[in-house]
Amino acid sequence: MKFCRGLIVFLVGVSLLYAGEPWKSKTPDKWNKDDVQTILNDSPWSKVVTTGYSAVREQDKTSSGGARGSTSPFDAQGGGPTQASEFARITWWSGKTPRRAMIRQIELGGLSVAPEQAKKFSESVMENHVISLEDNMGRKRAAQKLTPEQLMQAAWLEIPSQKRKIDCVKAEVIPDAKGGVERIIFQFPRQIDGQPAITASSGKVIFKWKLPELAGGRGPGKGQEQQPAEIKMGDAKQFEASFDTKKMVLNGELDD
Repeated sequence: MKFCRGLIVFLVGVSLLYAGEPWKSKTPDKWNKDDVQTILNDSPWSKVVTTGYSAVREQDKTSSGGARGSTSPFDAQGGGPTQASEFARITWWSGKTPRRAMIRQIELGGLSVAPEQAKKFSESVMENHVISLEDNMGRKRAAQKLTPEQLMQAAWLEIPSQKRKIDCVKAEVIPDAKGGVERIIFQFPRQIDGQPAITASSGKVIFKWKLPELAGGRGPGKGQEQQPAEIKMGDAKQFEASFDTKKMVLNGELDD
């Protein structure tokens, strides 16, 4: 009897532990909108960090009834940022979990994806570690004007436990359907000197980036011509987001 009670307590504890981790407690086809939002905004594979003043966050604090439950600028339905906020979403895009969540998000939005396309998108193993960055509009527009070399130098990884810095080997701006910027992709090598660059035991891995704002480019004043936008790399601020590879493990393997 004592054994049965202990087993019940253990099982209840496990269910509570994984209740907020849908990637462990549910298969992707069972994820709801809240699950998708959690995976894409606040999970071992995805972080949302503040990069500047947020009118949304200030409004939430001063609205009647007090602060709202969430100040994330990204919603589960569309995945886009709310207005008047300066946030960035950083996703470990080579991980299968966030890509599975993206497919599920499309399905929950009422659209269908061919099984072959969905599998190719979410289950493929990428050649490099890939980090996706969705930053505010000013920095995204500035990224379009950087050379490939400048864009590569704008981001890197650090592993504190190994005192190691991993340089970016490829970077590109991914356009959206309207010709703007959907996201910026940074790639990092899976192997260095024949050894895995990152493993489950690496622990804390910090993604750092330093993209400038787009200066100028505003509408001309009376009797003036349009001023071209300028890129000032020296004025770029540095931001960072931390990942824990020990938590990025599914079925005993690192999902990276």
